[in-house]
Amino acid sequence: MGASDLRGVTNDAFSAYYKQQLGLTDQEWSALEACLRSPLPVTWRFSGNDERAISLRASMEQSLLPLLNEQPTSLPWYPDRLGWQFGVSRAWLRGKDRPGEGPEGPEAAAAAAPRSTSIKAFHAWLLRESSLGNLQRQEAVSMVP
Repeated sequence: MGASDLRGVTNDAFSAYYKQQLGLTDQEWSALEACLRSPLPVTWRFSGNDERAISLRASMEQSLLPLLNEQPTSLPWYPDRLGWQFGVSRAWLRGKDRPGEGPEGPEAAAAAAPRSTSIKAFHAWLLRESSLGNLQRQEAVSMVP
């Protein structure tokens, strides 16, 4: 069972309990549940704020980002644009959480394009720079100064 499948699992006891505890209307619960089921975005920060980190960020912005259809964005509150967020899940970035692999069904799978070469290259870059210690992948909330 993949991540897409798990996002479709329901638990009536869980829903009833939290809906009552939080005093939510059906509409409010639906909005909260949709938020709980949405995957976290991929986020990372460059190590330090020295010339090497700024140079690596500039290299990413000039050579990798122009190749991507969907663009990561810098976190506006993180200094020197050294904290970034990509609005896709980690599983999607790895090619494991594509449309059609979950409750959407086989029709979506037929319409889904394979993971692009630019996404594969970007993912490989993230893994390489992370293993070299040049960036850390962590949730944005953990980056708050």
